[in-house]
Amino acid sequence: MEKVCESPSLRLTAPIPTGGDETDYRYEWQIKEGDHDWKPAQGDNDKKDYEPGTGDSNRLFRRYVESGECKHSSEPVEVNTKQRTEIITQPTTLNLKFNMDLKAVEPKEGSGLWSSSNNDLKFIPDPPNLPNVRVEDMKDGEYTFYWTVTNGDCVSETSIEVIVVDLFFPKGFSPNGDDDNNCFRIKGAENVKLSKIIIRDRYNNIVFEDNRFGGKGNSNYENNKDCTGWWDGRDKSGRELPSGVYYYRYTFRLEEDQQEKIYNGYVVLRR
Repeated sequence: MEKVCESPSLRLTAPIPTGGDETDYRYEWQIKEGDHDWKPAQGDNDKKDYEPGTGDSNRLFRRYVESGECKHSSEPVEVNTKQRTEIITQPTTLNLKFNMDLKAVEPKEGSGLWSSSNNDLKFIPDPPNLPNVRVEDMKDGEYTFYWTVTNGDCVSETSIEVIVVDLFFPKGFSPNGDDDNNCFRIKGAENVKLSKIIIRDRYNNIVFEDNRFGGKGNSNYENNKDCTGWWDGRDKSGRELPSGVYYYRYTFRLEEDQQEKIYNGYVVLRR
């Protein structure tokens, strides 16, 4: 039995019969739904070919032909409904958020499945075969999420794009007064309001500290040229520090009740 997927342009075709009175073929396209008997299909069903209307269930069609005393029924054709796929979640940019909920419209028939262009992600539940799932462990970068609905041999798919923006820590800076790269400036920190940064020298001495957990400092980081809130290569007393490698520990929470996230690394100061 042939299987086809329903679409707006679907047309069932059959060859011209042979034998009988070629000038007196009488056609009737018939439909069978579920356990019901064959019955005349709706619409323009008395032509050689037939265009079925849309339906919510999988259906069988056949062409019945009469010519004089000759009668013949074609092999049935199964037409599956090609389900519309729709994602409720909108394309978005996530600033320092690495988990999100994906929501789609549940298909009337068939089954759905979420997938991603990145195989390292964690879906809850797993496998992600529900319209509403949660995806975790995203990192900085672009993602494409697919909602695929399979109904028999018919597959429908739609997708959304998600961009995750993480913090960026420069590997070096040069506070030489030329208004270019004068501060150790963390890209993306303007999205953070609860944070603390500690910078140490190679002897483990704290040379800079900015604590915004306790309400100190600015309410957010500003992208200004005077390095307010950023480390400008001086120690706590305002003295210029020598060129070399320094080590940072940056702790932040996006919300009061969110778990802390910590970044450790190093930066090179060049005079």
